[in-house]
Amino acid sequence: MGSTTTSKKSLYSSQQDSEDFWKVDADDHEFWDAYVSSRPNYSQPFYKIIHDYHSSHSSSHALAHDVGCGAGQVTAELAKHYAHVIASDTDADHVAVAKARLTKDFDTSRISYTHSKAEDLSTHHPPSSADMIAAAEAIVLMDRDAGLQSFARLLKPGGTLAAWFYGRPTFSDPELFAKAQPILDKIMVRNWKKVIEGSAPRRAWGFKRCADAMESWLDFLPFEEGTWRDVH
Repeated sequence: MGSTTTSKKSLYSSQQDSEDFWKVDADDHEFWDAYVSSRPNYSQPFYKIIHDYHSSHSSSHALAHDVGCGAGQVTAELAKHYAHVIASDTDADHVAVAKARLTKDFDTSRISYTHSKAEDLSTHHPPSSADMIAAAEAIVLMDRDAGLQSFARLLKPGGTLAAWFYGRPTFSDPELFAKAQPILDKIMVRNWKKVIEGSAPRRAWGFKRCADAMESWLDFLPFEEGTWRDVH
């Protein structure tokens, strides 16, 4: 046996120029523990809206995809409702994190894992095979046209695509908004500046693509008539 010297790369570290600016090593356990414990959680009433919508037009709950699975929080939720879930991510380290966190509760008969860009998923899995595709915080990171085409090929007739993201935290109380929101905004800008500061062109472009997509509240997505219906 031998050992090697490795250096951790965090979200803020320099890395190969790529539009995939969101990357954290699988062995950075401190980051992932903090990320999972502190990021916003999707509520059960929110998930119920998605599940009820799918059940309103389909009785099939055989297979779901969690696209851009990250640490696997959405994967675990989907596994409560679907016989099998495929967790995928464009980054192999993120897939490894999800697998490490989920295998203690779900075996391979319930969850499997694919290292793939969302745009390429239909080259890894059969067409018309998925009942549900969930893209949480992910659809703003991908090539919109290639991603939607891939999803359309994967979904069964009557299948559901659920895409969502959360925006910048905002105080709902008017007084707090006036006093505290400028402070919070400066903190957010400072933190994200670290992600792109000194970035090579493709990485900076990837960040801008994501920011512009979030600013549009997903109105940038071209859901073509004849392929998609009941778009909300």
